[in-house]
Amino acid sequence: MLLDIPTGWLFLAVAGVATLSFFLGTAVDALLRDDAFGAIGNTLVLTCGFFGALLCANSFDIDFDSLKEGAAAGTAGAMGFMLLCSAARAVVARI
Repeated sequence: MLLDIPTGWLFLAVAGVATLSFFLGTAVDALLRDDAFGAIGNTLVLTCGFFGALLCANSFDIDFDSLKEGAAAGTAGAMGFMLLCSAARAVVARI
């Protein structure tokens, strides 16, 4: 599904997700301070998590019937990846 869309729409989707991720990444950076990755780093983690979740779901032949379902799955993937990366960074910093 994600790899079947035209290149222009893919760039538009990445730009839209990255823009929203930047706002959220800035808020996460303000909350976590030293345990976060900075505003740009958080943006990259959230954007990669969003599209990684969609690609993972597509690899298991899960098709989303609506944009809402795809956005919900992508957002859950972004939050999960952010949680995993932040926890890993906190553990490494404490060692």
